[in-house]
Amino acid sequence: MCLVPSKIRAAGLTLSCFTSVLLAGVAVEAAPITFDFTAEVTNVSSGLPQFDTTQTITGSFTYESTTPPRIPGSPDPSEQSTFDALTNLQFSIDGYSASLDSAGGAPEIRLEDFGVPDRFALAAGVSDGLSGPVADGNALLGFILNIDYIDSITDASILPATLPFDAASVLSTLLIIDFANGQQVIGQLTSLQLQQAPPGAEIPEPTSIAIFLVAATVTGGAGFARRKRFRRA
Repeated sequence: MCLVPSKIRAAGLTLSCFTSVLLAGVAVEAAPITFDFTAEVTNVSSGLPQFDTTQTITGSFTYESTTPPRIPGSPDPSEQSTFDALTNLQFSIDGYSASLDSAGGAPEIRLEDFGVPDRFALAAGVSDGLSGPVADGNALLGFILNIDYIDSITDASILPATLPFDAASVLSTLLIIDFANGQQVIGQLTSLQLQQAPPGAEIPEPTSIAIFLVAATVTGGAGFARRKRFRRA
């Protein structure tokens, strides 16, 4: 059965069924965790002619896995929790670059475990310290990354020491870079590589946690400023 992630439905997007394969990485102890990622651009709003679907998004993010969930949180934190744990984010697209100064706000990570799909998500906006140049007259507003999978989170109140993936379980990924005037660059992950782990932890080889996505299509969209972060339909 093909499951279209509810975040995509809530954002007014459509996503076709696709196959994904993820080779599991090695678990590590809790500590600052840094991942490098690449994504293919799948859709660009008409008001952003400097971007196109031949381009690749590259970047990295860091979160502190010992961070407790925000209080007050969900009625059942084991099913849904939000963490002020994202300490670094940077990304580039063909010469356009943006980065996060986490001292400027509260960029978020959320874990959800209410059924299918489970979700690891992160979001940062300009009010959180995200900054980047104007693109074709449109100011940068925010960055969202969702990773949905079948059933890998067992307790959403604890951040994982590695991203919560296991073999062949990923349903979809969605990356959105929002600009003013309803303009967006939308993509999907093509790789995710552990860059930094706690001292003494084993770091997987680059191919051991690569995500391979097939036949995904994203269309439409709604602006970051008009969406509640991580909202489910």
